Amino acid sequence: MQKHDKSEGLDRWSFLISPVPKAKLVEREEYLSDIPLEVLDKTHRCGKAGKSRDRLYAAVLRKCGRTLDDISKITGRDISTVH
Repeated sequence: MQKHDKSEGLDRWSFLISPVPKAKLVEREEYLSDIPLEVLDKTHRCGKAGKSRDRLYAAVLRKCGRTLDDISKITGRDISTVH
């Protein structure tokens, strides 16, 4: 049985550890422009508690102009969840 160097083959998987660029943030006027704020808010209030409801709440807050840092603190979720 051959011994393999642990660094062997890492180049093949380097895309997994390289930084991935975030999607471009849009201005609040453009964010979900086809869905009115009232609909998002009503859907959020009627939703079952959990990650999907927090994402709806994040959408409401973002449409109101809050920053991702603020939304992350308010919802208690990571920025990657509310982004």
